[in-house]
Amino acid sequence: MLIQTQGTTAGATMPVTGTTTPSIRDASIRELREMILSSLKDISSDPALIRDFMTFMRRFHDYSFINRLLIFIQYPAASQVAGYKAWQKLGRYVRRGEKGIIIFAPLFPRVEPTAEKAPEELPDEVHEQPRPNHFRKVSVFAYEQTDGEPLELPAMGTLETPEPDRLYTDLVAVATGMGLEFHERVLPFSIGGSTDGKRIEINSLNHPAAKVQTLLHEIAHVLLEHSAERKNVPRAQKEVEAELSCFMAGLAFGIPHGSYEYIRGWQTELNAIPDEAITRAFHCAERIIAMSSTGRLTPIAR
Repeated sequence: MLIQTQGTTAGATMPVTGTTTPSIRDASIRELREMILSSLKDISSDPALIRDFMTFMRRFHDYSFINRLLIFIQYPAASQVAGYKAWQKLGRYVRRGEKGIIIFAPLFPRVEPTAEKAPEELPDEVHEQPRPNHFRKVSVFAYEQTDGEPLELPAMGTLETPEPDRLYTDLVAVATGMGLEFHERVLPFSIGGSTDGKRIEINSLNHPAAKVQTLLHEIAHVLLEHSAERKNVPRAQKEVEAELSCFMAGLAFGIPHGSYEYIRGWQTELNAIPDEAITRAFHCAERIIAMSSTGRLTPIAR
């Protein structure tokens, strides 16, 4: 099935795998996740789409990777997005008949005050930023869907596509920064690497791109707590979560890594990828991107 995208040349479409995919506006959160997975496969298999997506990523450096992907799927020509009322406050108005771009908005748990103490007297965990416990769909509109007062749009960010060697060095720093022991040594050729949750080993015989893929995969295993609190999760789910995280992070870096064949192989033991696995993989990929200097975008001064 094909999803018709907005902001492209007439008749342009973004291919999405599947025959029963509903429209994005009518899709449930679960169906949106499935669309994202299909779109990841389509983008990563087309060099032109990868190039377009990397250019698009520069425009939305303040958005999560998943929301950037959702905006790209629906309106690849968008230069800036905002809610209906937000555009009105800026002196612009959404044109009649324009359809909203669906993205995820986080819902945070309500935190009740438990003590009347000065901030310095509160335990460290009180100062931590709350994490969202749910997400809901919201509609935003692209600048190109509005009329009104001309606006100076935010500067685009710089995003270089790194060479595998550079990205590998960066990811090694991520691993050691997490407090993990890191070792690169000769392993049997069939083994790319491994982790026990405390150390990561990478096969020195592999070429740089393969090392990047393996290191992303093993870092994901650690972040997903597959050797700790979640060690009893079925191995098939662990592998799907880690490889899906690896795939999304690699795409965000401009070097798509990960294997849908690998994911599909383990998926046969699960029948379908659990919602929990997809959600955890999304969050894990975001964490890897945030920790890596390669994945950071810096605004260009105008």
